[in-house]
Amino acid sequence: CSSKCKCNQETSINIKITKLPLYFLIGLKKALINEKGKQIKINNNIEYPEQLNLYEYVNQDIIKEEDCHYQLIGIVNHTGTISRSHYTSLIKINNKWVECNDDILHYADYLNKGNSFTDNTSAILFYQKIIN
Repeated sequence: CSSKCKCNQETSINIKITKLPLYFLIGLKKALINEKGKQIKINNNIEYPEQLNLYEYVNQDIIKEEDCHYQLIGIVNHTGTISRSHYTSLIKINNKWVECNDDILHYADYLNKGNSFTDNTSAILFYQKIIN
């Protein structure tokens, strides 16, 4: 294809991270606009790991594999609809998950099992770099 014919052409881009932050946040898409132009909430279950390895996304000539590990330390959850919703959070304190819902805090023992999470309310994931 040339710029004259203006046809679509499949392309790809390869970007590698050259410096990793202490904290890594992932914002999950929670809404979309449907074909009628109405905003709707996405309620799909999402599975995400308690530990995250970013080695495949970094410039491996600069960053060592052991410097690419992150631990999940917090989750912001969104419940309800687009127009009427509520946010809660989960934070990891001393290796235990604590659920924060307005002024109510309690241990979320149901999260202290396994090494991954699956749910449909997570909106933001907070990871902290594991320092060896």
